[in-house]
Amino acid sequence: YADHVQGQSNELDLRRLSLLMDTSFNRTASFYSKALSTRRVMGKIFPTVQVCGNGRIPSADREMGVADADILIYVSGDSIYCGGARVHAAICDYDQFHRPVVANINVCLTNETPDDRSPLELDYDNIITSETARILGASASLFRHYRNPDTNKPYGSSKMSVTCVDSSVESIAMPNIISEVEPGSYEVRTPKLVETLRNHFSCMTLTGARLERKKN
Repeated sequence: YADHVQGQSNELDLRRLSLLMDTSFNRTASFYSKALSTRRVMGKIFPTVQVCGNGRIPSADREMGVADADILIYVSGDSIYCGGARVHAAICDYDQFHRPVVANINVCLTNETPDDRSPLELDYDNIITSETARILGASASLFRHYRNPDTNKPYGSSKMSVTCVDSSVESIAMPNIISEVEPGSYEVRTPKLVETLRNHFSCMTLTGARLERKKN
């Protein structure tokens, strides 16, 4: 929990952030702690940066480290760089397997609805769960670091030209776990993921998890 709110903070903003910490953030943490497993961190996590995203890292965490944690997510309420977003995330430190271990989720407190409803009446649970998923690995920038459980080696990436949704063509490093299923549409494929999807949906013809083409 970041120890400040930058910009034009006020008592109402602090109450909103504290309420989200006690509700949506706690529910998100509980959900992922039950749904996911990872290699446990040996010893403490030492953040290497003073500021992660929009959140300032407490000096005690940087100097003494944080024990009994697999990832540190600092929450802030800075609205300076929000634009039209309500929540955005950043990753700042990784472990030796390039798994995120220090990150920030920033809540754009000034982008509330005009009638000033409680954050609980807005759909923050889904938004915070989605941003947390990106930190935990559901991000295209992290796909190349996914590891093959049989070889314990990263799947890596390959250079290729792709056609974007706006019809432009770019040369990118395409993660090897992503396959094009039709022009402009892609899906994630690993043996474990395909097995899980087929079992979950009771559909043995599924070949992967389709990626969204644009945000809703």
